[in-house]
Amino acid sequence: NANDYWWQGDKAFLNWCNKKGVYSGIVVAGLELGGNNYSNKTDFPNGGMDYVKNVVTPLCDSMHRYFPGSMVVADVNPPQRGKKNEWNRAVADSKAEAVRAYILSGDLSYLSEGGSAKSYIDSINRAIELYLPERLDLFQKTFPGKKLYIHQWQCTWQPIRGTVLDMLYCARYTNEITRYDRGHPGYIIANCFNGNGRINLERKVPRISFYALVQQGKMFRPGTTYSDVKTNYAGLDCIAVKDASGNHLRVVNMTPNSIPIHSISVNGKAIKAYHGPSYFADAANSRTVTEQNITREIPP
Repeated sequence: NANDYWWQGDKAFLNWCNKKGVYSGIVVAGLELGGNNYSNKTDFPNGGMDYVKNVVTPLCDSMHRYFPGSMVVADVNPPQRGKKNEWNRAVADSKAEAVRAYILSGDLSYLSEGGSAKSYIDSINRAIELYLPERLDLFQKTFPGKKLYIHQWQCTWQPIRGTVLDMLYCARYTNEITRYDRGHPGYIIANCFNGNGRINLERKVPRISFYALVQQGKMFRPGTTYSDVKTNYAGLDCIAVKDASGNHLRVVNMTPNSIPIHSISVNGKAIKAYHGPSYFADAANSRTVTEQNITREIPP
């Protein structure tokens, strides 16, 4: 992660990497240009044209020279804002192979914080089902031919941070990103969760959303393939992957009702029984969850 206006062309950093050979066995995959420089008028008085000429182009040339096959991730103005379009046009025409995105819940769906739990449930569903795919499509349209590096994503609605709704948001986001990736293979090159505050280091207690992320990590292992999942229950969000040991199901129940496992089919076959950990709470605003193994029903 290079702060744009300190690294130029084949000087300092890249020269050092070339001479030292970085570290044995380490492959340099790319260079992320940080700094939100689309607002930096001091170093880039002509906006995107200066940025591309003085930073992006020389860095791309140097990275390709020293680290063949690597890519440069350029800093862009979030296209949904409809501002600084000249910056984005310059980057779209540049040598950068990818662009950087922040995808936060507050950017996807604006709401008056402090509402009821139901209003947040509605906002989560709307953000994930409607606005997240729209945002990803907009990046592809604005920067055709370039890949997407999601630098940071998380649930930023403070009133539900640390509640079970925070966990449900994280689980639903991952499900939707997985489905989008299946429809646009190779487009998203990274999807980085911002983990600030997710573990209380003094008490050594994980925040609730941590459980959703742990299960995510257990599902997505090398060699897994995506499976088709269908359910006739509204409010039930499912994905499945398959590896040598069988199908692995990820189910998010956004309803206050128990739902039978046999309502879910994977690759056209109904699930008769399922064995795995489940995390559920008595209320949407709960800050604690109960863990149990489930077989035939998904808890509320």
